[in-house]
Amino acid sequence: MKKCIMAIYSHADDIEGNAGGTVLKYLAKGYELIYVMSTNNMSGEWNTLGPDNEIISRKLPWYEIMPQRKLEAAKAAAKLNNATVIHLNHPQRHYYDQNSERHYVGYGTAPVNCAAPESCILTAHEFPAARKEIAGLVAKYQPEAVLTHDPIQLDSEHIGTSLLVTRALKECSYSGMILMSPCVDVPFCGEIYNFRQSWIDITATYQGKLDMIAVHACQMPKVSHLTWRPWETGTGCEHVEAFAVVQPGEEGGEFRDEILAHWHKYEM
Repeated sequence: MKKCIMAIYSHADDIEGNAGGTVLKYLAKGYELIYVMSTNNMSGEWNTLGPDNEIISRKLPWYEIMPQRKLEAAKAAAKLNNATVIHLNHPQRHYYDQNSERHYVGYGTAPVNCAAPESCILTAHEFPAARKEIAGLVAKYQPEAVLTHDPIQLDSEHIGTSLLVTRALKECSYSGMILMSPCVDVPFCGEIYNFRQSWIDITATYQGKLDMIAVHACQMPKVSHLTWRPWETGTGCEHVEAFAVVQPGEEGGEFRDEILAHWHKYEM
């Protein structure tokens, strides 16, 4: 294992939103970041601020929103010690055309413009080539830890990414640490959303996290409206980021040590 964190999340801005403080903290400690997005970022509305500081959303075709989101991801990664940026480019579950009409991609859909249905992020985990691509990245970079979404999410593309990553890592017998970020959105499945198995203290890097989110301006023209789950309860810290420990790993450095120090194991 190297002093390297591989973050594999669905969309541009997911890494910053789920683990931005953690990443900034450990980059300062000499870690390398591999910044991976599973989707091609072809969907999503373009948000701007109106005259009264309200958010105005515009539905733009995939060929306009995709390059902007990838550009913002590149800018964010440049601020993260020029992190290696990797786009797996699995199409999202829908996109807008030039007429602002939404098209869906997934099981049973015909090929449409920019998307091949067999590689949609919702179904990518079922295809060996997609799982092999993840395994290849792990073999190349040998990260101490791989971070991704947990499978209980409001966004089905987060779920698809979680399935893809965890199936691939188990299949290739990855021996490092695997961590999952709980959904930060408003809960709708009850107490499972309040589950925090371990955490990283990001008090010193919290403002940096917000600054990194702001780089993704087409999605977050203002960051002040964001709210987070109350992960800090009982930690004694002002700000933390929560993780579930899927696999503790067989070896590692300071990052693994902090996770294990805060790990509350639930025995069956």
